[in-house]
Amino acid sequence: ALFTMYVSVIYNMAIATTNSEVIMNSVIILFITDTDEQVFDVLMVINERWVASMSRKMYDDKRDDEEGNDERFQDLRNKNSRLQGEVDELRDQNSELQGEVSELRNAIKSIRQEMMHINKRMGSGESHTWENDDTLFDGNEEKTPIS
Repeated sequence: ALFTMYVSVIYNMAIATTNSEVIMNSVIILFITDTDEQVFDVLMVINERWVASMSRKMYDDKRDDEEGNDERFQDLRNKNSRLQGEVDELRDQNSELQGEVSELRNAIKSIRQEMMHINKRMGSGESHTWENDDTLFDGNEEKTPIS
């Protein structure tokens, strides 16, 4: 009844533009509510067990839905925790890989410096600049891009 009153107030505020429309809408809502109650009373007189079983079934269905929602919510919570663990593990692996990449860059830089030193000692007529070059010297005077 309280919900019906709340809905009728919201409905009337949205739809009705005059006082007579508010009264007409209220009368219609009261008529429908009263008719619903009378139909329920008639069904109770005709077959009280059927009405009771339907009421019980509706209550059980609602409770089952709520329990099912609780189980699904717990499943989602468990899955979220597992995924969060996987994300943390991937972050750790990413940090390790970034460290390895840094070490490889330093090694490449060192190799470039050694190659420049060897090139100068050999007195090669060609000059190679290795400072900002993203290629490696493979010994055959060809450059192979770093991939």
